[in-house]
Amino acid sequence: MQALDGAVSLRRRGIAEILELAGRTYAERTAEFYKVAAVTLLASWTLDLVIQTWTIGGVPLGALADPRTPEFFRFVASVFGAGVAHGMVYALCNSVGVAVIMVAMAARANQEMPGIGEAFRAAAPRLGPLLGATLLFFLAVAGLVGLGVACVGMVAALGLILAGGGAGIFAAAIQVAAGLIAAGAAMLIALVIFYLCVRWVLYQQAAVLEGCGPLEALRRSMEITRDAPATGILERFIFRGAVLLVILVLLQGAVGAVGALPSLAVGLILRGTGDQAEVSVLNPTGMPLFLLIPLEILSVLLSAAVLPYSVAVFTILYQDVLGRSQIGPPSGKSP
Repeated sequence: MQALDGAVSLRRRGIAEILELAGRTYAERTAEFYKVAAVTLLASWTLDLVIQTWTIGGVPLGALADPRTPEFFRFVASVFGAGVAHGMVYALCNSVGVAVIMVAMAARANQEMPGIGEAFRAAAPRLGPLLGATLLFFLAVAGLVGLGVACVGMVAALGLILAGGGAGIFAAAIQVAAGLIAAGAAMLIALVIFYLCVRWVLYQQAAVLEGCGPLEALRRSMEITRDAPATGILERFIFRGAVLLVILVLLQGAVGAVGALPSLAVGLILRGTGDQAEVSVLNPTGMPLFLLIPLEILSVLLSAAVLPYSVAVFTILYQDVLGRSQIGPPSGKSP
């Protein structure tokens, strides 16, 4: 039974082994995979910039400072809607690059090295189901986030109403209780979202490599990530998947922080000179556009380095949960 490195493996791979093999897989064709990721992320960033400018480009930063103003809730709705659109644009657009990189990496198990054009042609028939599955995934997570925000807001508002604006011990106790309940509800929903993200983390592989439809891809990910009762804790998918997901999120965050350093430095310099543009929700630093846009592009290009590695990690993990068999679709299905 072949792995991505062509080796025979009958055991579950450890976290360190998966990360190391993903690095070697990425290193073999770094330039090619990076170009796909960079083009995909730049397309996502461009489309997102257009949407963000159209929806919240004119919202001043101070509009969100005072919840008592009549425009506050309209501005909050605009920012929330722009945030949902932001996530959806990146999720859908990045899926195209993910599919191409995944097909190219998956072919490695058969000792094949298809070019990027060939990988794109192989992935093209699966883009529709993959985009559909991504949309379902995003809507489910966004719905839970919205539910969490609504619950926290309702509990906080209820606490204020019951406290009646009083300053006594009873009012303080109600506000503390409401705060604790709101925090507990937020934590519970956050745990549910994280659990679903871990169990659905292989839906892209199911859609592209197994030929699953949108809803079937999510169900398939749930199916293949289910652990047998006798599985040890360290070998359980929920543990390995959660650790790998956290590592990749932290890696992306670290790269994003590095990409933000030039913008931060320029912003501090401009703040000292007073040569700033108008501060807004879209441009909180007030940086002139001729500086902001190139620095944003630089940040996107840095972030693109992480995408192929993430694809490699979860493609190897997908192979592993299928019983360490040769990566690819089961019999009767084709990518």
